[in-house]
Amino acid sequence: MADFRANQEGRGRREGIFAEEDFQYHADTDTYTCPAGEVLKRRKLKRDRGAYEYSASPDICTACHVRHLCTRSKPGVARPVKRHLGHESVQAGRLQSRSAEAGKDRIRRKWLMEGSFADAVNNHGFKRARWRRLWRQQIQDYLIATAQNVRILLRHKQSLGPVENTNDMMGENGPDSLQSSLHALVNTPWFVLSDSAGGNDLYWSLN
Repeated sequence: MADFRANQEGRGRREGIFAEEDFQYHADTDTYTCPAGEVLKRRKLKRDRGAYEYSASPDICTACHVRHLCTRSKPGVARPVKRHLGHESVQAGRLQSRSAEAGKDRIRRKWLMEGSFADAVNNHGFKRARWRRLWRQQIQDYLIATAQNVRILLRHKQSLGPVENTNDMMGENGPDSLQSSLHALVNTPWFVLSDSAGGNDLYWSLN
C-alpha cells in the first residue's frame, strides 16, 4: 500500500505550513516542541482516530510570530499535532511503503491481482455474497478461485502436450515422478488457494 498521507502533505489547507515532521517529539516528557520553540503537551485522546492530540496554549499559539506558517485556523485555536497510538509501527509502515521493493509489489499487483479481481467480478459474481456468514462467503471465494484456476489450467493444457499412456505420464521413475510433478503443479503461483481469513491473497493466479 502506498503512503497516502504523503500525497496530502503540502496541499490544500496544508500548503505552505509546517508539516508534523517539523515538530520534535520528546519521549522522556511525552511532549512536542514546535518550530517556534514552544512546548506542546498531550491534551486529549481521539478514540475514533486512535491517536493522542498535542497542542500548546491557545493564547501562546495565537500570539506566535510564525503562526501564519503553522496553521490556517482562526485566532484562539491552537495548532494540534496528532500522534497515533502505534506511532512507531505507522512510521515503519510508511518508510517501507516508499521502498523500491514496495513500488515493485504495487506494480505487480496491478496486473496480477487486480486483473483476477476484475475477472471474478465480471464473470463469477464476486461483487455479491450469495450466502450470509463469513464462512459461507469463504466457500464462495474458494469456488470462484477454483473456477479461475481451472480456466488457467485449460489454457496451459496445449503447452503440456498429449499424454499417450500411463508410463509417459509417470515418467522414468514411475509414481514417485508423478507425485513430484503434482507437488510442483500445486505449488506454482497460478494454482495456490490461500486462506483469505488469514490475511493471505486468495486469488494468486496468472492471467
